[in-house]
Amino acid sequence: MNKPISKFEFNQNDYLEGTILLQEYEYKGYFIREFEQKPCDRWIKAMRGEGEYDDLTGDERGEGGYEILDHTGEILEQDFYCMGDSATYNAEKEIDFIIRAGVSQQ
Repeated sequence: MNKPISKFEFNQNDYLEGTILLQEYEYKGYFIREFEQKPCDRWIKAMRGEGEYDDLTGDERGEGGYEILDHTGEILEQDFYCMGDSATYNAEKEIDFIIRAGVSQQ
């Protein structure tokens, strides 16, 4: 029997082609979805050293992305831009910020 890909409703068709959910896990009462995706050409060139990293504008899709969900499955934050394999690290830091800022799950 296959393990469900997500604890919450998940429709692969809601994401750009080439974007794949790698994992979903709980972190400090929130849920993180980690994605792999097809990066854009500018991002690839910058990562290979063929272009300047400083020339990236922040709207380039990297090879990774994340969503942060609350305990009901509502997406609170998401980021699919300029990220490599650090997507879940960034998501965990965002959750740490949410907790420090006192934003609570209702």
